[in-house]
Amino acid sequence: MALIPLYTKSDIRQMDALMIKHRVDSGYRLMCQAAQAFITCLYEYYPDFERILIVCGQGNNAGDGYVIARLLSEKKIQVDVFPLANPTVLQADAARAWQDWISSGGDCCAQLPTRLDKYDLLVDAILGTGLDRALSPEWIDCIETINHAPCLRVAVDIPSGLDADTGIIHGACIQADRTISFIASKCGMYTGQARQYCGQITLCALQLPDSIRAQFTPRAFLDHGLSLEHVFVSRPQTINKYEAGKVLIVGGNQSMPGAVILSALAALRSGAGMVKILTHPAHAAMIPIQYPEIICEGIAARQDISESLAWANVVVVGPGLGQDDWAMDILDQILLLNKPVVIDADALNLLSRSPQPLKHALLTPHAAEAGRLLQQHVQKIEADRFEAVLKLCATYTCHALLKGAGTLISDGHHIHISPYGNPGMASAGMGDSLSGIIAAFLAQGCQPMAALVRAANIHARAGDLAASDGQRGLIATDLLPCIRQLIG
Repeated sequence: MALIPLYTKSDIRQMDALMIKHRVDSGYRLMCQAAQAFITCLYEYYPDFERILIVCGQGNNAGDGYVIARLLSEKKIQVDVFPLANPTVLQADAARAWQDWISSGGDCCAQLPTRLDKYDLLVDAILGTGLDRALSPEWIDCIETINHAPCLRVAVDIPSGLDADTGIIHGACIQADRTISFIASKCGMYTGQARQYCGQITLCALQLPDSIRAQFTPRAFLDHGLSLEHVFVSRPQTINKYEAGKVLIVGGNQSMPGAVILSALAALRSGAGMVKILTHPAHAAMIPIQYPEIICEGIAARQDISESLAWANVVVVGPGLGQDDWAMDILDQILLLNKPVVIDADALNLLSRSPQPLKHALLTPHAAEAGRLLQQHVQKIEADRFEAVLKLCATYTCHALLKGAGTLISDGHHIHISPYGNPGMASAGMGDSLSGIIAAFLAQGCQPMAALVRAANIHARAGDLAASDGQRGLIATDLLPCIRQLIG
């Protein structure tokens, strides 16, 4: 399935209520079904576990933990339970889950065991999706102790401490090796800080009917799409380089030629028929000697570049552009264009000085650049990346791609998340390469939203392939052969 719908915690709570009303007799029965599904997954992924610690907190997440403990104990698994919150204050289904655990002969540890290395698995049933505030120091200390445990950690529904809507951390968060989630996928588990904490994610829908799911509009979609079939206009046998897409890359101020070169190479490897660079005169003679496939022209301050702009199907502006008068003059000319323009890097910083509605623009900021574009602190951008990407689209009447772990792509109405990429891609030049891929796809007939989604996925997946020998030391040019492999 290429597209996985992602929902808010409010929507999932309502789905849960409808499931109880129409499909099961009670909330407790649904809790037991979730616990059984969790155990089935445990045996699938960790078939040899023998001893398990379940840490229970409050709310229904704790209830899930107590039911899991009871069902595992019935299977003769050695189960220890540590209640981080007083179980006698649990209510409704969670209280019944604890009472059934005690009635079955179970008991609870008075404190968190000091020898966590004796367990095969540690189950996090501390907090569920309702968390929306900072944790207490006591709970933070417990979570940090658990995170240092030399055993596998499996989260029930969501890692405790993670916001299910935004992906931010409320003080501390369980570092899960795997999260087994219920009912529907939570949008906050796939972007931002969540990528660090969720581990492998398994969804157990608990037979959620399509009739219930259809009543809710996803906030976003996790997009696994890599195939370019039906995205490009198919190439006829008689196509020539002029018809295969002409990309113009504008940037490379004094002492900064590398960024435009990376962008140009990525565009060529992504199928563009011709790529031209407009750059500072200091670099114009050097670039074609080293890269003869790239056309290159030096441009002076206040030089008319309308002829080159007219030549291109798509323009990229920003890689190595700088922020001086030379750069500002170039950007002013490009913003008047009536054709697709990918705005990246320094061009984004220049644009932030005078925010304005744009025509046919695709903005590709990272969080700090997005903060400048929206005149917000970067922490506010990361606090709700979904809201930030929608606000970029609205403010600049554009398509936007918000880079980072779990890159977000939006046209102002729909949001897609890229599931690929790795920390090794945190190196210079990666964003320049992405801008070239986007431009190449646009130049070959791809619509803006599809170009952004496919480019983000192929770029990040190429990073994953290139990192097969190790993430540390990965550089942008390592991706080039992998990009060609993926689009070939």
